[in-house]
Formats: sequence, C-alpha cells, structure tokens
Amino acid sequence: MTLFLQQIINGIMLGSVYSLVALGLTLIYGILHIPNFAHGHKYMFAAYVTFFLVSIFHFNYWVAIAGAMIPGTHQYAKDWADDLETYWNYKGGEVVAREPANYYGQTDFYPYLTKAIAAKPDVMFLCGPSDVCANIVKQGQQLGYKGSFLMCDQAKLSEMEYTVGLDAIEGSIGVIPLEQYKQMPWDRQQQWRESYRKRYNYVPTWEATCTMVPWKCFVGPCN
Repeated sequence: MTLFLQQIINGIMLGSVYSLVALGLTLIYGILHIPNFAHGHKYMFAAYVTFFLVSIFHFNYWVAIAGAMIPGTHQYAKDWADDLETYWNYKGGEVVAREPANYYGQTDFYPYLTKAIAAKPDVMFLCGPSDVCANIVKQGQQLGYKGSFLMCDQAKLSEMEYTVGLDAIEGSIGVIPLEQYKQMPWDRQQQWRESYRKRYNYVPTWEATCTMVPWKCFVGPCN
C-alpha cells in the first residue's frame, strides 16, 4: 500500500512537471508563433541549483537560503534574475541583495560586491559573459567572499578557467567544462573535440560542439 501511494505521488509530481513545460511552450507559441524553449533550461537550472545546494553544500531544503545577485543589466540577465528570484523565494530562500551591473561597460565591480557581501549571502548569482563573470569572482574573493557562485548559461566554467582557474570556482554551479563531460552523445563529437583542441590549442565550448552537430547532419547528406 505504501508503494502504491508513493507511485501515485510520483506520478502527480511528474505529471505536474510535464504540464508546466507544456503550458509554457503552448503559451509562447500560441502568442508569438515561435517555438521558444528557453524556459526549459531555466527550469532545469533552478532544479540543479536546488539539488547541488542540498546534496553538496548540505543546506536544509526547507530552511531559507540567503542569495545575492549581481546580474548584468542586459535583458537576458534580467530575465534570468527575475525567474531565479521568483523560484528562490518560492522555495523558501531569500534574496538579500540584488545589484545589477553593466557587464559590457565597466571592469570595476567592487562597489556592487561590497554591498552584496555586506548582506552575508550563502551564494551569489552572476549572469553575463565568461570573462566578466570571472573578473567578478576574482574581485569578490579579493574582498573576502568565501561562498559559492551560481552562473547562468551565458558564462562557461571552461572559459572562466583562463582568468581565475577552476580552483577559484570550486563548488560553484554553471555550465560544466566540455573536457570534464565524459559521456558525449556521439563518438564523432569526441573526435571533433580532440581535433579542435590540437588545431587551435583551445578547449572547444559547448556552443562550438553543439553547432557542429546540426551542420554535420545538414552538410553530410549533401556530400
């Protein structure tokens, strides 16, 4: 009987997730007539954030988690910050500081970091290009910040490595470096990754790898 009730609850939760995703796709496509899948990766990002905070950092799921935000002022960062703050508060967390900064027009982020760190956050959310996020991480640690970071998908840990090194962002959550992802979907992707690194002496990003796949599928039959 216990197993039966557990399966019913699991089915309701899974069905709710499917319904949420389906409603988002239907609403956007019905109004704009554009299949926008962006809300899906934001939903998954929030889910992974919760998972890592609970399993790795041992936060109590039901206890409020203090988070600070220093997102960019561009629209993509604003959307990310709005969605994440809504989800964060819904799950019982608290956004103790939100200090938007111009990622494309300045390099001194100490004033924003000083205000955010003064609120004593457990984690800090950043959203912008990899090199700028890496610079903010470096400046934050120079100011004594010991917490972790959450990065939106615009920032790549593999690119941030060239500025701060992966040790500086140990325990942070973001787009995993391609080199550390061993379960590539196709063997050809692994071959392409190795040839790219040998030719350019640079680790290929997810965008480069994922762009290669559809082009191979498109150009291959033409040959």
